[in-house]
Amino acid sequence: MSAITTDELVDGLYPAKIFEHDYVTGVLGIKVPLNESTPYSSILKQKIIQEHLLFEGFFDDFKSLAGDLKSASIGLRFMMEVPARVKVFMKDLWEKGIKPLYEKLMSWINIAIGLSKTFMKKYPPLKTLLKFAQTTKKVVTDMVTKVKSMSGWKQALLGIAAVSGLAFLVKKLMDSSELTDMKRQKNFIARLHSTGQITTDEAKTELMSLFDKADAAGFGGTSLLDHLDYSTDTGGMPVAGITLAEAMYGTDTPVRLDEFLGKMMDKVKSSVGKGKGEKKGAKKDDGTKKEKAGADSKLGVLKEFLGPYMETVKKIGLGILKSLAVSAALGAISGGVATFWKWIKSTFKNMKLVFSVVGPTMKRFVKKIKDPKKEAEEAMKGEDDPTAKG
Repeated sequence: MSAITTDELVDGLYPAKIFEHDYVTGVLGIKVPLNESTPYSSILKQKIIQEHLLFEGFFDDFKSLAGDLKSASIGLRFMMEVPARVKVFMKDLWEKGIKPLYEKLMSWINIAIGLSKTFMKKYPPLKTLLKFAQTTKKVVTDMVTKVKSMSGWKQALLGIAAVSGLAFLVKKLMDSSELTDMKRQKNFIARLHSTGQITTDEAKTELMSLFDKADAAGFGGTSLLDHLDYSTDTGGMPVAGITLAEAMYGTDTPVRLDEFLGKMMDKVKSSVGKGKGEKKGAKKDDGTKKEKAGADSKLGVLKEFLGPYMETVKKIGLGILKSLAVSAALGAISGGVATFWKWIKSTFKNMKLVFSVVGPTMKRFVKKIKDPKKEAEEAMKGEDDPTAKG
């Protein structure tokens, strides 16, 4: 028997809507070439079918959800029913979640890199901080870049993953009052300049500007997003149209990330952990004696200033950097709505934190549902499912 071609399968197995232009571009996120028109070529049909299959039945396991996860999924379902809603959702999530959190995180990373490069010769453990900051910058930037390169509901789901990861990292950093106290940091820069640890006025000015930028990004505050003026429009969300299949199989991960992270954390533990010769079970020195002895020394001031940075690297740990790899998020997305939320919960632990950054955007869609009870009943039955097999 001869092989069945894609053209012969289309009408018999897939709903006609998956070939409608709005669905193809707005939901699946596929950019239709200018030389294509309906009926589409076999190559484009194959791409559409492949992309649709990756999301076919995304809400099949909706019944297993409860509480906030169920409500959030109803909002996702409502948003995905209409292509235009996907764009509105993503624009809002980008402007009021991803972009400000990314800028806040980058402001800290730039500080960490600047301090490491300035003082590394005087304080070699900063090599660890530098590598950590550079790796975090690559992992997070890869995630945000991938979000910007996609469109449709994949972009929305990857956007939720990205904003969750950004919130987790920023919260970890902001838990350290020493890192968010810009006045304290600037005072240290002035002291280090006066003692010759910072050798030029230009270097001092450059470091001071990094703290000014972090303060402007809201890193010096106490809230993740409350510093923003939500009434202003910060610019639209760029859309390119990379498909999920292309994103999953065309994503580069940091070179030898696992190997590097393992070695890096060993170095961190040695630089901020137990000192040489310290006996097991001995009472840990709270640092007050050492601080008093070294307060007036150049190295003492430098260690006092940089200590919170080294401790922060240790507290953040390895898992979050691995989990923020694009491939991990895309794998969770391809598993369905319950798998997606399970991954979010297991990765970032604090669902209250996740919903604090995702919730405002999601609630805007939930509020637009005329009959939430009916929508929930339809979801339970699989009716009006935008990803149903039809």
